Amino acid sequence: MSGLTDRFDRFSEFRILPSVAGPPSAVHVPSSCLIHSRKDPVAEARDIASQLFERNRKSTVILGGGLGYLPEAILDLASGDHFVAVLEPDVGLWQLGRCHRPDAAYFNSTRIGIRLVPTPSTFSNCCQELTAESGLIVSPYFLRLAQHDDTPIAGFVQILRSEMASRHVYDTLISTHTAINGPRLAHCPSALNVRLLDDKLVCVCGAGPSLTPCLASVKRCRAQVIVVAASGAVPSLLQAGIEPDWIIALEGRESIVNDLSDLRADSHIIAFEVVNPAVLERFGESTIYRGDGVQGLETRGGSSLIPAVDFALRTSTAEIALLGADLSLASGLYAGGAKRDASPTDLGNPSPPKFASMRAGIERLLSKPDLQNRTIFHVLPKGRPLRGTSCIEPSDLEERIGKYAAQTRTHV
Repeated sequence: MSGLTDRFDRFSEFRILPSVAGPPSAVHVPSSCLIHSRKDPVAEARDIASQLFERNRKSTVILGGGLGYLPEAILDLASGDHFVAVLEPDVGLWQLGRCHRPDAAYFNSTRIGIRLVPTPSTFSNCCQELTAESGLIVSPYFLRLAQHDDTPIAGFVQILRSEMASRHVYDTLISTHTAINGPRLAHCPSALNVRLLDDKLVCVCGAGPSLTPCLASVKRCRAQVIVVAASGAVPSLLQAGIEPDWIIALEGRESIVNDLSDLRADSHIIAFEVVNPAVLERFGESTIYRGDGVQGLETRGGSSLIPAVDFALRTSTAEIALLGADLSLASGLYAGGAKRDASPTDLGNPSPPKFASMRAGIERLLSKPDLQNRTIFHVLPKGRPLRGTSCIEPSDLEERIGKYAAQTRTHV
């Protein structure tokens, strides 16, 4: 066992520390954050559980299992059929716990399920599965770690906060809108049956600030591109004289009504059951396509930019350019400072939580094995490009569009 312990200790960012009471504690070496009490980690877990455990829930979801003391303390307080699900982003910490507490209930109880979520994408998937019947606890040590720049887990807390905020806003809207929109959309054609022209580069437009420096190029090359727009990007496109070919309508709040107010009534709208019903009322059924269903367009992450990317990937084999997909505030205010989930908060949050969910959703799409040979450009003046893309400057967009058009003419 000592050799196994040494191997984990050597490669993990965490180290085991003895506690006064006997059970092992741990520390995150780069940040010096304690994972559990140096005095009595078991007693500490009992105190946390007594404060945070919700007895009226059928199960408890814990973000950050540590060495397992908090999940075990929850079981001690809960009824016999209560289940504890642990989402653990750090595989190294989980391995360290198994090494030093191999016989603990945390690793052996059938009432505790541990799910390793080492990437924001896998974590975002888990968040989508959370139900109202589950109580949610973020381990205190996890929140402490997230405050340090040298830990990779701040994004996980951002995703969780975004998911919980979205639930607060959207849960009642979703059920109401689905009941209204479901029968209407049932008769509309599926967006998955659409086939875009492969000889035109597809510009997928979000509402980020990097959309603005791209507009002139898109307008000059309008005949050579297909424009797929998230609803939030529509006002900027129309103001520049660019009518989108396809518009994604996912937003449930009234803000989408204003975003689409200047569109022609015969515009091609891809709508989801959760969208504000006023959208379906304004546009004729002959121009509305449904984007949801069991095998529908990807919406996890809650942003219309995500199904916009999915639509482009599924309906065309052409090159794709992502415009206005900053997912950071590096280039300016998102959506022109509009009051959106992805806008800066009153607290001055430099990276709004929504961005982490959006990034995870798009990168999940771009990581599919069958897309390895696809050419996808992230048009970004500054900031962090999406994984799975090639980054180009807005000033290079027009040249890229022209080059693709020339290539397709040659092949024809």
